[in-house]
Amino acid sequence: MLLYLTIIPISILLVINLVHVWGLRKHDKVLFEFCQLRRDLMSILRRNLFVINEKDYLDAKELLDLTNNMIHYYNHHKKTTFNFFWFIETIKETRKSSEEIKGRVPIVNKEINNLYGLFSNTLISAFLKYTLFLRSKIIIRLLISILQFFAKISIYKIRSAIDYLKWLEKEVEHKGALA
Repeated sequence: MLLYLTIIPISILLVINLVHVWGLRKHDKVLFEFCQLRRDLMSILRRNLFVINEKDYLDAKELLDLTNNMIHYYNHHKKTTFNFFWFIETIKETRKSSEEIKGRVPIVNKEINNLYGLFSNTLISAFLKYTLFLRSKIIIRLLISILQFFAKISIYKIRSAIDYLKWLEKEVEHKGALA
């Protein structure tokens, strides 16, 4: 009996710790993606410091500032920016800044241009990871649609089977009346 009294609380604590570790792992993965983006951008700037033109340098500096702000305020962003309702506003703000950047001279350096795409992908990845139950909602809606489709097909098949049985009953009655 004493064994059960110790195993149950230990199991509950283990589950709580596993959920906490899973949350930390998700936190670390997203934060690592932003940090890796910053490292890549810094290495590009160091390698091409005297080769890169002024416009591309300013664009890279803006991207670096965006990434630094995202990393610095990460704990706040993962509760608000990556929330669905706040995400739309963040996209609008990001679009404004990206339109300002595109309104200038196009980015000549392909590496910096690729890093802008990587920033967008990382932002969307973080959004998908931190929006509660988004994947589950999408999967459940897909399953419901599939089940509704199969229900319609099965209702059609049941109706056709019922119609066939009614026809068969009429034929049997008709043949019975003739005999």
